[in-house]
Amino acid sequence: MKGKLIRKSVSEPDIKAIEKQTELDDAWLSSHFEELSREHAGEHVAVVDQKAVAFGRDFGDAYKKAKMKSLGKSPLVAYIPKEGDELLLV
Repeated sequence: MKGKLIRKSVSEPDIKAIEKQTELDDAWLSSHFEELSREHAGEHVAVVDQKAVAFGRDFGDAYKKAKMKSLGKSPLVAYIPKEGDELLLV
């Protein structure tokens, strides 16, 4: 079943607020990465308001769980590599 496309205008102040929150969540993720790596290697983590709110085996799983827990806020989702994963930098 396909989702419905909803168009919504976003104001400049809203965009700035989302950008700022994403920067804060990214900084939180960076500062807690080692801790998360020990407990959740090989998983995706979803961060909202500088808290890990959900984990999943794939991006979509972590994202959906986070959207439900965070009352619609957009999470920052990142993969936590496990030992042996190779990262390709482009």
